Amino acid sequence: MNGMTRLMHISYFKSYVDHNVCFKRVQKNSFVIIIFYVDDMILAFNDLTLLKETTDNFSKKFEMVDLSKI
Repeated sequence: MNGMTRLMHISYFKSYVDHNVCFKRVQKNSFVIIIFYVDDMILAFNDLTLLKETTDNFSKKFEMVDLSKI
């Protein structure tokens, strides 16, 4: 099972405009956007409290290295 399929199983939706973008609405006004590029992943948030929660959850499911902020 590839990464995109795994994200679909944990309530992320694939963008219809760009298939390398996934998103998830966490609360009414909070969301996470994931952008894939080759073997990299960029996480975008509108609420920084989601950062640790999301990266911790991903670390349990995927082998990943945090390269810090861009």
